[in-house]
Amino acid sequence: MKENDYLFNEIMELWNNTTTKYKANVDEKYDNHRKIFFRKYPRQIHFEFLKYNDRIGVEFHRETVKYPEILSILMDCNEIINTHSVEYDPNWHKGKGRIRMVISYREKKEIIISCMQKLISYIENKI
Repeated sequence: MKENDYLFNEIMELWNNTTTKYKANVDEKYDNHRKIFFRKYPRQIHFEFLKYNDRIGVEFHRETVKYPEILSILMDCNEIINTHSVEYDPNWHKGKGRIRMVISYREKKEIIISCMQKLISYIENKI
């Protein structure tokens, strides 16, 4: 197992020990991400921790054409966090859209957790 795999797993363990409302779910098919489902919406709309080579993605995905109102929320995402760059990608997943922060594994785990908490809070308050 690579060092970044260990770091990713440590972050997931810290996340699940920190939150009671939103647990990161293990996908049986893939080990490169953990989804956090948003109770108000179907599974195609979710938060996600995603492994990149030397970084981790803190993301919100819209994987359905339903709920077009979410797109306007995603477009205004720059107000979420002022410490990390937030990227809105309207063309992702055939135009369904996502927002993400891609953070180095060298960042403190607590900061990565805080970014996801802020992203969830932002989305919850807007929907």
